[in-house]
Amino acid sequence: MRRKLYRDNKYCNRRMNVKRKVLKRVVLGTAFGAIVIVATNMIPFNTVKADDEIINNDIHIETIDNGDSIDFKNVDYLIDDNTIVSNVNEKISISNPFNVGNSPDKKMVIDFLASPDGQYIYKYAEEYGVDPNIMAAIAMQETTLNHYACIPGGDMYSGYGVGLMQLESPSGEEITAYNYKTGLCDKEYVTMDNACDIEKNIKIGCMMFQNKLKENCGNVFLAIQSHNYGQGMIDMLMNDLYGLDANKEKQDYGNISWINRVEEIHDNPSLYISGWNESKYGDGNYLEHVLRFCPSKEIKYKYGAYEYTFDLEQMKVTDMVEYSTAIKK
Repeated sequence: MRRKLYRDNKYCNRRMNVKRKVLKRVVLGTAFGAIVIVATNMIPFNTVKADDEIINNDIHIETIDNGDSIDFKNVDYLIDDNTIVSNVNEKISISNPFNVGNSPDKKMVIDFLASPDGQYIYKYAEEYGVDPNIMAAIAMQETTLNHYACIPGGDMYSGYGVGLMQLESPSGEEITAYNYKTGLCDKEYVTMDNACDIEKNIKIGCMMFQNKLKENCGNVFLAIQSHNYGQGMIDMLMNDLYGLDANKEKQDYGNISWINRVEEIHDNPSLYISGWNESKYGDGNYLEHVLRFCPSKEIKYKYGAYEYTFDLEQMKVTDMVEYSTAIKK
């Protein structure tokens, strides 16, 4: 999801909440030593100078220079509840850009995880080192957690994706994944029968997500996006953007600049995909659509020799431990 900052010489066109600060100014008096205290909330004596017209008191002032004027180009202000801009000409700092867990329908995910079918997600997420909250959020976005409506004969069946994890066009493809519980490499086949069986569907979905994490160097955001765009498209856009440094950039988990290219491909697929005849490709906002349902803003998954604890809001790894300390073999 791309955040754009629109600003012209007159005003910011996004409405901001008013949080007026109390301004106090103490003015030293005359030679008699008198001290005059300026009343709270009064405008400073000097004329405010700025390029922006203040409309409806929208600007939220965080810091004020000790000089005689306020430069609204250099103060901090709020665009919305999730975005803070500090010094417009500098880097934009974004907290929770994907609105993690903000959907009221998140409760459906929580209830599903507590159900007998939801226990399969916990079981296979543990075995294959993926986060159950992410798997359930993907299932919510793809099928609204209705497995049986998404198999042949169901009213949501598209003819392509099958079941809870939307296994695409099952044709017997072999899937392998490391089982952290047994220490062995498991093998499964994506047949229509397995895709229609909810337990096998979830198992294969978790195995496939483990592979997505590996293919994306442990970058959970890219792994989620690849569920919608396909790994081939993810590799293409990363190689196009970063060339030989693509894998290095994948490991910079806080860098989501590639989101811009995801949106460009969605809006103009014919420029990137030879022979593509449809006007759009995939979901340009898939990450936000998935993560709004995630019950937890802190997730855990395994990649390489470590188990990572990852903060989805701040987009950074907050902890990592070796498998040997995390799992009894």
